[in-house]
Amino acid sequence: MKELPELQKQIWETIKDEDFVVLTFGRGHSAEELEKWNEKKGFTFPISPDKDKSIYELFFTKYIPRNVVVGKNGKIILQEFGYTEEGFQHLIETIKKDLE
Repeated sequence: MKELPELQKQIWETIKDEDFVVLTFGRGHSAEELEKWNEKKGFTFPISPDKDKSIYELFFTKYIPRNVVVGKNGKIILQEFGYTEEGFQHLIETIKKDLE
């Protein structure tokens, strides 16, 4: 809950027009639930439903939030779980460096 407002402000609003894609999944939620939630929170980034958690379970077994950054080379360049301000800043720096 702490990370998504920062994702909106520090990532989505600043680099969404660059060669960059955000894939966000609403683990355990339907499309209708996520649409209402995004509207209520004022988020404009897309959140895809993962109602039965099948996408999440393909890659992880626990911990949210979970961040994976795939670089321009198609390889994972960062993988983190949980939220801290320091970790989030590292996430932003990693993304921006890869976009250079």
